[in-house]
Amino acid sequence: MSILERISSLLIHSSWGYLSVLSAITRRKRIMLATFPMGFVDFLVPFTKYFETLKFELIVFGIALICLIVAWSLGRHYRSTSSKGT
Repeated sequence: MSILERISSLLIHSSWGYLSVLSAITRRKRIMLATFPMGFVDFLVPFTKYFETLKFELIVFGIALICLIVAWSLGRHYRSTSSKGT
């Protein structure tokens, strides 16, 4: 297995987990809706035979970076709005 694949998996699943916990803590269902597409990244595995390995891993890494950015920005937004209420 490639290191890039493992890093991508770590980023995607960490983003998914972080947003799931944030959704439970803040009781915001909209955050959970953002996690659903992150769970479908494993759906792409059967398509590896149509791409070169490096190209496919770079695509998945790009998706992982997008997931990380979404998690970071949603977390930042909801943490700042919840701290203003206290």
